Amino acid sequence: AGNEGVVDNLAALADIGVEYKLGYVYALLRFGRLDDASFLLHEFQGQAAEYMAPLVDVYRAWLESARGNFSRAEQVLVSCQACAAKFPEFMLVNGRVLVGQRNYYRAAQVFSTLLNQFEGFWRESKMMAEVSIRYLHCYKTAYIAYAKLFVVDAGKSDDLYKMAWVALHNDQFSEAVNAISVLKKNKWL
Repeated sequence: AGNEGVVDNLAALADIGVEYKLGYVYALLRFGRLDDASFLLHEFQGQAAEYMAPLVDVYRAWLESARGNFSRAEQVLVSCQACAAKFPEFMLVNGRVLVGQRNYYRAAQVFSTLLNQFEGFWRESKMMAEVSIRYLHCYKTAYIAYAKLFVVDAGKSDDLYKMAWVALHNDQFSEAVNAISVLKKNKWL
């Protein structure tokens, strides 16, 4: 997260093999470089990389959702669901599509699964927390998400601030005091 050097490194490796090229596409999508990602995904149509086809489709759906074409993204996901439904990337894109379609309850379920099974997807975990607070008004779920994010995100103060705020809204005053005491102890206030 926040390290665009990874894009350059993967670009240098993209010609070695299809896995590296897919990693490059993933990084481009992560950093919002949609035109570059679209060009590379178009190149995959002519390549014989059948075993990677479900992931290519998931990235196509990601590209469509990033452009706001949520119904098109959903169609692509449905077409590859049998092969790709267990991929964390599939859940990630599915959650984004569900948020785009305002299906917040289902999106929160998808992000929750993603957070519990693949804790490295911290941006999506933050989306789950935001969906829980903003649309579902479920502060307990949001608190759990921020608590896990604090561990995954190597103890960022922003997660602790939000944990304290959410705990207060959830009437968990001792949890709010704990979060604030850690903030105070580390001089983050």
